[in-house]
Amino acid sequence: MNYASKLDKAIFELSKFKVQFSETNQSYLFNNRWAYTCTESYFKEQFDHAKSLLHIQLKNGLNHKEYLQNLLDNLGNRIDNLDKNRSNSPDFFENNSIKIVDTATFQQVHTSNKNNYERFLKNHLKADSSEDLFFGFLKLHEERLNGYASLIDFEKGQLLYTIMLYRDALTNLNDYINSIHSNIKFIDFKSHDFENSQILKSEQKNDIICDFNLDKKKIAHLFRILIEEKLVVFNELNYSKNLLEMKKFVEQNFTFLNNKNKRAAIETFNREYSEVKSPSSDEVKKHKAFIDELILILENRKANLKD
Repeated sequence: MNYASKLDKAIFELSKFKVQFSETNQSYLFNNRWAYTCTESYFKEQFDHAKSLLHIQLKNGLNHKEYLQNLLDNLGNRIDNLDKNRSNSPDFFENNSIKIVDTATFQQVHTSNKNNYERFLKNHLKADSSEDLFFGFLKLHEERLNGYASLIDFEKGQLLYTIMLYRDALTNLNDYINSIHSNIKFIDFKSHDFENSQILKSEQKNDIICDFNLDKKKIAHLFRILIEEKLVVFNELNYSKNLLEMKKFVEQNFTFLNNKNKRAAIETFNREYSEVKSPSSDEVKKHKAFIDELILILENRKANLKD
């Protein structure tokens, strides 16, 4: 059986990127699905399916290093294109021509987002849900999406949130494949137990870590400065890989102060870094405020130094 072909198809399904708009329903489609149905669990299912096929391919296939590198290159290019086109911000609607489609014969039934839109305006979150993340994301882009004065503005925010979840799924798969690729010389794939692999788990955290006296968002602001000013670099040849390696480094080596002022592991860093890079005026103000804090620290340090 051609497991490589099945895996390639699964990764293609996960990484394809097609956005359309239905005038009939006044709603966006992402890869032929209504954007609001492309939830975090939907992308996780695609991720888990690709990961399962990857395990089978590695147990049965050959030339693992070359094959994994090819997967990493393809995923990295997709992530890089998303970042270059600012697909996680309202700039997406200015930089891309979105095809208008007739969905009269579309098999997936469309449900109006009106109730969710009204609850967002009233800030009425559903209990036991991830809507706080969704609503928080919408608030980041509120100013540039017309203050969500209409349902179509809300639909635009919904699409951007879907694209963010999609990018997170690609990044998670890329990171997972990279963890295998980095340890390839230590793994006997014929007998390897991927689910309980100590080799891969050891990649997730180091025994010795550094504690930041900052919350996760401020750590993201700091690393944005370090990366964009090229004070630190992880991959000089590829911008996307540079960001991916930086995030992986932060997740493995640092803790942060949570909202209870207690130290916690940085399990994921994607969302916070994406938020601080957002061009929304609110995020720009927060980035400037962090720079002001940093300048004050450096000025005080400079003043206390004696020649």
